[in-house]
Amino acid sequence: MKFIRDDKLISLNDLKDLEKLIESSLSKDYKQHMLSYNGGYMYSERSKVYSYEEEYVNFGRFFDLEKVKKMFNRKHDFLKNSFLTIGTVVGGYIAIGYNQNNFGEIHIYHSDGNPKKIANSFTEFIENLEEEDEYL
Repeated sequence: MKFIRDDKLISLNDLKDLEKLIESSLSKDYKQHMLSYNGGYMYSERSKVYSYEEEYVNFGRFFDLEKVKKMFNRKHDFLKNSFLTIGTVVGGYIAIGYNQNNFGEIHIYHSDGNPKKIANSFTEFIENLEEEDEYL
């Protein structure tokens, strides 16, 4: 999948600063994406969706580094020491796990509930995004 970068590129040192902030490392695949796109979105006339457990979510975008930091600093209690908010789906957010029990996993959440695992890795999530009309 091709992403469009809409902010300046970041460095490995910028990512190390984020890892210091969260007091943990991040998965290699997510870091590589951030170094290439610093967040980003996918331009398409059709929405990109991710299906899981007979459901699907519409992908919005991945946040740039500054937005990821802002989201971390104001995160909900249910995200503490476990999840970093990295983007949006329609009606909710995408988070990546960074502790020993959920490292690299992709979850979605809404402000009123607990994160729900939808992919084992950032790469799995990206590789399984599809055009929306395949579900209509």
